[in-house]
Amino acid sequence: MIVTLTKNTTKQKLKGSEFPYLEEYESDTWRKQKFFNEAIECYSKAGNKVDENFMQVVKKVWIDLNISCNTERVRNKKLGLLNPDYLLTLATDTCKCCGRIMWYGRVHNMVEGYAKPSLDRMNNKHGYRDDNVWIICKECNTKKSNSLAPHDLYRIAAEWDKEVTLREKQYKIYCEENMTTLFNGE
Repeated sequence: MIVTLTKNTTKQKLKGSEFPYLEEYESDTWRKQKFFNEAIECYSKAGNKVDENFMQVVKKVWIDLNISCNTERVRNKKLGLLNPDYLLTLATDTCKCCGRIMWYGRVHNMVEGYAKPSLDRMNNKHGYRDDNVWIICKECNTKKSNSLAPHDLYRIAAEWDKEVTLREKQYKIYCEENMTTLFNGE
């Protein structure tokens, strides 16, 4: 199905869960007009095809939702401790723990068989902030929280340890490159 869209499109409906789901920005898929407009622009520039730039917009939508669905995350965003641009750098295509491909799309554009991403705290004492979060699949996050046997956690623990070790250095480099303030907490 070929779909022609413009920024003034009020409603464009595709059947079922076809991707990309390009309905008006008020839909649950796009959340905000700025995301919808950015997605349309990327889609058009790529010759009405989904490319890496389009997928970055899909990740931005996911990050925006995940920051705004929890009071601690909202508060930390307002305090500058949780930065959507930095979180975008953490939005990998595969889960670091299990290797499954993750799908950041929402609602009408969910692709069956892909893992859902989940924003996870590496240390629960420090909360949701840039230097303490990573994005892994929901299944690994749940396993990490509910595991009854150590063998369930070996790969998760190995990746978790590696992430904690690398994070301080990566976050410092990010802050220096973007001229932002480094968070110097516990």
